[in-house]
Amino acid sequence: MNKVAFQSGVIVALAITIYNILLLLLNPEYAFGYLAYLALIMMIVGMVMAIKKTKTENDNYISFKNAFSIIFIIAIIVALGNIIYSNLIMPLILPNYIEVIKMVTLTNMDWWFDAFNAPQEARDQALDEVMKKFAGMNEVKIADQAQAFLFTTLMNTFIGSIIAVIMKSKGDKPKEIEIENPAY
Repeated sequence: MNKVAFQSGVIVALAITIYNILLLLLNPEYAFGYLAYLALIMMIVGMVMAIKKTKTENDNYISFKNAFSIIFIIAIIVALGNIIYSNLIMPLILPNYIEVIKMVTLTNMDWWFDAFNAPQEARDQALDEVMKKFAGMNEVKIADQAQAFLFTTLMNTFIGSIIAVIMKSKGDKPKEIEIENPAY
């Protein structure tokens, strides 16, 4: 079970990283827009496939505990992959990624403000808060990385636990029937 979870986690983390790199190379704005959410679907598919594989290997049975263990291992590996991508790979490919994130964020905020006819005071306050966050993005802080890791792991685990509840087997594990004197 742990082998399947580890392998699946590595495959999902690599697939998401490669997908994000492709988005960066195609158009950096894609990497920080709605297309980036397809990585979440990739993770969900990876979790489902890992649980399904383990369930198949175990006579079509898996408990919630085992399914959750698989989910948790995958969530940790994907979160580690995200930290590595964000801090090592993305800055190498796109050195001005903070400016791109800022531009995409401000464009999206502007669209939402217009869609909901937000008053100018609310716009100014939200923009001030976002600009404060952007000011500290150039510094890599261990506490921020730990917080990002924890948040990503918890969110992935939450999503995965829904999958585990859906995919767990109903009832007790079927017992194998022993035949003492089989008739040939």
